[in-house]
Amino acid sequence: MKLTLLDGSVLVYDEPKTVLDIAMDISPSLNNRCVGAYINSNYMVSCFTIINKDCKIEFVTERHDMYYQIVNYTAKLVTILAMVDLYPDLDQIVQDGDNSKSEFNLYFKSNKYITVEDFPAIEKRAKEIIDSSYPIGKYLSSKEIFVTQYKKIKVKGNLDKLIEMVEKKYISYPVLKLRGEAFFALCGTLKNTNELYDLKLTSTSDYLLEDGCKVQVIYGIAATSETKMKSLERILENKKLYPGEF
Repeated sequence: MKLTLLDGSVLVYDEPKTVLDIAMDISPSLNNRCVGAYINSNYMVSCFTIINKDCKIEFVTERHDMYYQIVNYTAKLVTILAMVDLYPDLDQIVQDGDNSKSEFNLYFKSNKYITVEDFPAIEKRAKEIIDSSYPIGKYLSSKEIFVTQYKKIKVKGNLDKLIEMVEKKYISYPVLKLRGEAFFALCGTLKNTNELYDLKLTSTSDYLLEDGCKVQVIYGIAATSETKMKSLERILENKKLYPGEF
């Protein structure tokens, strides 16, 4: 297996390696700072992802241009937990990796329609989760327990097909754990919730999925520092004032 680094150098391995294993081979510092990898300049993966074929790999740290895609994916996961805590009937969560560098979004369905008036309560619960310093790491329990937990959080999709996929190949994506909940890591994540400074929900709307199911979507911004959060809030305000210029 040949891995081409950003500077053009090549690493050769005889067996699959996780992104973190490869980062450690380069330096302990990179291993500590790495939160994911950008593969073939095309898609983001978790630092726990197993690389098993030739590819171009970029290690994502806080200095990488795509770092905030990982920050936003982590914020989405924290928001999911906050909403599950507050709204037990929450259903059909779409836990995907589709996040930009500027914002995150969360698709869901609930008997209660979430409005902007509900945002402060969700943000408060999310901040409590952030400040609780929950580690985000490899899930080591059995497939059966994972399936049970996935049913519990009611992820949108064909659950029978998902279970069949899990049974055939448990690690299609790395399975990680956050506050005891298991999830497929469809993107990179931070290694601890406390690496987020805060998140802010910005708007909500309805959305029609491809299967015809009507769900609600919430948008938000997240940052790893107060300075970055203030910068994002200014950008958001300018978008409202001058929508045609952004």
